[in-house]
Amino acid sequence: MLGAALAAGLCFAPQTPATPILGMTVYTDMSTAAGYDINSIIDGSGLAGGPALTGQHANASMGNAWLSTDTSGNIFIDLGNDYDLSGFTFWNTNWDHGTPNSKGKYGIKNATFLYSLDNSTFTAIPGAPTTLSKQNSTTGITPDIVTFATITADRIKIMISGNHGADGVGLAEIQFNGSRAETFPNAPGAASVPEPAVLAMLCLGLTGLGVARQRTARKV
Repeated sequence: MLGAALAAGLCFAPQTPATPILGMTVYTDMSTAAGYDINSIIDGSGLAGGPALTGQHANASMGNAWLSTDTSGNIFIDLGNDYDLSGFTFWNTNWDHGTPNSKGKYGIKNATFLYSLDNSTFTAIPGAPTTLSKQNSTTGITPDIVTFATITADRIKIMISGNHGADGVGLAEIQFNGSRAETFPNAPGAASVPEPAVLAMLCLGLTGLGVARQRTARKV
């Protein structure tokens, strides 16, 4: 019975759903326009319920979005721990400065998304877009939801190289779809979590042990 119980616990335990990563920090090497804050892109201030992976973002403005007077540069995001990431949600800015047809021109158009585990070597995220759509709605910002094969990272770098035609560039929000990585090789005394194939074999072994004990108990 013990083997069967352990097998059931290991093999059929519910999976933790991916959720937005809380506790991130962010900085940029780009000039930030007066009244704007780079932290607005990760704090969920433009979303109705705070940080989320879905939902409409309010029109970009001071207090819920970021704007730079530069048109290229880098945004650096520290996830706070090692995370297994499988995607992100991106709300490009729809800010305008009141001139005709300027809606969405400050949004990021060309960018490369990279990840790192040591804050030194950065690698492009396979499957991440390099061209981002223009947000020209006047009634809020619809998210672009990006998915890719799972990577493990603790840092993200966004290399911005172009906008949609304005004299600056901005971003409303970005949130990452991820969960804490299962192994922490740099943590003192940390133990590795079995790979799925190893776990499957362990489950089969424990199940067999439970069946064998039940048969033995019937014979006694």
